[in-house]
Amino acid sequence: MLQPPSGQDLVCPHCQSSSPEIKAVFWGGIFVIAHTHCHACSHQHWQSLPIGHARVYPYAASLTTNQLIAPTPAKWFTEAFFKAYQAGFDSSSVSVEWIKHDSCQQVILLNCLDYLYGHALLKLFNAHTLLQNHPDWGLVVIVQPALQWLVPEGISEIWVVNLPWRSLPQRLFADLDAQIQQQLTRFDKFALSEAYAHPRPESVDIAAYTRTPRFDLAKFTTSPLQICLIWRNDRLWLPHPFWRFCDLLSKKIALFSFLQKSLLQLQKRKFARLANLLKRQLPEAQIIVVGLSEPVGFASPIVDYCHPKPDEQTERYWCQLYARSQVVVGVHGSNMLLPSALAAAVVELLPDDRIGNLSQDVLMHYPAKLQDYLCRYLPWQVSVRYVARQITALVQGFERYYTHHQVQQPQ
Repeated sequence: MLQPPSGQDLVCPHCQSSSPEIKAVFWGGIFVIAHTHCHACSHQHWQSLPIGHARVYPYAASLTTNQLIAPTPAKWFTEAFFKAYQAGFDSSSVSVEWIKHDSCQQVILLNCLDYLYGHALLKLFNAHTLLQNHPDWGLVVIVQPALQWLVPEGISEIWVVNLPWRSLPQRLFADLDAQIQQQLTRFDKFALSEAYAHPRPESVDIAAYTRTPRFDLAKFTTSPLQICLIWRNDRLWLPHPFWRFCDLLSKKIALFSFLQKSLLQLQKRKFARLANLLKRQLPEAQIIVVGLSEPVGFASPIVDYCHPKPDEQTERYWCQLYARSQVVVGVHGSNMLLPSALAAAVVELLPDDRIGNLSQDVLMHYPAKLQDYLCRYLPWQVSVRYVARQITALVQGFERYYTHHQVQQPQ
């Protein structure tokens, strides 16, 4: 953790001198920035603190030369900051709910605000480790409403910021900063969590967040067989370039929005075919579909648990479904984070443009060979029949593989 926010954690973006003086910290939402003054070159900047994705993609805006600086630019992140900075500090009112559980004099702040659900969730997964490693500190978690139900027990305070996902990379919220600065006066000391964007899977105790323990591998063959298919409306399992072009067209140009319904029907057919192939090879299997969508309207053998606006009760029930599933199957994305953390095995369909993000959405952790067996990444161009073969082989071969490759005791 950064204790307290100090120039020791920074270098001057202009001359690379270490430890510029921090004159102020601005809590703009996703972007937490420091006003720094370098005594070596006299330049001043608004620059990122090493929190979340800014640990890998630092950024700065010079108050001396007006230069925008990104040593390792990332279009989706650093350029978003530059646009927000150039738009100026936004003075619009921000609604925040302050939930206080314990009174503490020194606290760690874990900022989970983000414009993508998966990014915010991964930051939140730092919380349990912070509670364990810093028992003498209180922990304050800053989240958006959609993640409040996942905050683990033992948190001192929850600051629920009511900002839409998509607004966060576009603006620097001055009112949010003013409110947080006022809250910080209550504490004798505060520190910032690094909010690792990709915490190690073995450090994530998923039951602490979902209140649901993950699938017990020892019961893989004795529990009723369930295979969970993860449905998405916004990233379709339609890898052919023509269908991808139609999908893009339907989202970008309102005139072609009618195409989306046809594309969803094509995806529905693929899911139905996969379910039918699985039932032929695994007749005892229960096939379910879960996803953020209106019920898709599947016929037997699929049981449809999709919901367009799940409340906390629905989200918790989904987690129970994942934890009762031997295998979860879906296209790469944040939709796979909770399923992969709770189910026994994962079969993920990886789009070409997500190859560089391999494994970032999977929170499974087993010993090496067992991990290779239970976590399978497939190019999303593979046939439905091939996906069914992979799932069938995984299920039917599990007992033999687990017996041979489970963690062995020294002889």
